[in-house]
Amino acid sequence: MNPGRNTRGSNEEVVTSEIGQVGTQFDGFAHQTHGDSLYNCFKVSEVATRSGFTKLGVQNAPTFFTRGVLIDVAALKAVEMLGDTYEITPDDLQQALAKQAG
Repeated sequence: MNPGRNTRGSNEEVVTSEIGQVGTQFDGFAHQTHGDSLYNCFKVSEVATRSGFTKLGVQNAPTFFTRGVLIDVAALKAVEMLGDTYEITPDDLQQALAKQAG
């Protein structure tokens, strides 16, 4: 591995990735900055940690309820699942809603 007198070696694994959005999200005030400033004059440099923000986190939001609306475009198209590259159009949504309401 290391030719010569110093035969010390090492191995390491490096993973570089962006997980992105993996579920539903409720955006918190810590998601937008202007320079070092967050909402209500909090400083990013003072409230950002490796594991998240110490202020403005959505974990501090109270419980709330809302309704979800499922618009079944696959049923409109008479398929079990839409294809990977199928782009749902506004017309698809309007037709699916009309079909579901009727």
